[in-house]
Amino acid sequence: MNTNQLDDWLRQARPQTVLLAMVSVVAMTLLAGHLYVVGPSLARLRALDGGENLDSVEALKSEADQTRAAIAASEATLEGLRGQLYGGPSDQPPEKVESYIVDQLDSLSVRHAVELMSVEPGDAQHVLMFDELLYEVEVKGDFLSLAAWLGEIEDELRPLVVNGFDLRPAERRPWVRMRLRLASYRPRGGVS
Repeated sequence: MNTNQLDDWLRQARPQTVLLAMVSVVAMTLLAGHLYVVGPSLARLRALDGGENLDSVEALKSEADQTRAAIAASEATLEGLRGQLYGGPSDQPPEKVESYIVDQLDSLSVRHAVELMSVEPGDAQHVLMFDELLYEVEVKGDFLSLAAWLGEIEDELRPLVVNGFDLRPAERRPWVRMRLRLASYRPRGGVS
């Protein structure tokens, strides 16, 4: 029904009919408000006023405590996942992440008896929707120690990926010199 038809109907209808229609709309609005808003609230209030109100309050309190504990556990899990995804503390700027990665590489080198000769952070580059942070790393040690070191880097500094490497015999045999290009990816513009 368009506005012209409604205007015509209002002019032709008797005032009692229009008044009855308006009263009906108001009555239906009040009934819907009672059924959907006031009624459920009154029912909950009546249930609390009954004998089970103490049990209900204790159950709600217990449920709230469980919810808080679940939220705290989820936040801790989320922070751990962010650490895995962003390769270190997720709330740190790239400069602090570089420091963290260099420290981790150094401690892992000591643990595996591998000589960390150099770590050179490169400039950030844009790759799709990520900032790619490159690290040129040079290490030397025996082959098995280098392999264990590289495996632990993969576990500890995930998602650092090997972007390129060069393996050559070192001056001191049976050592091997390895040059790596490691890449770390973070969402462009930092962590959200």
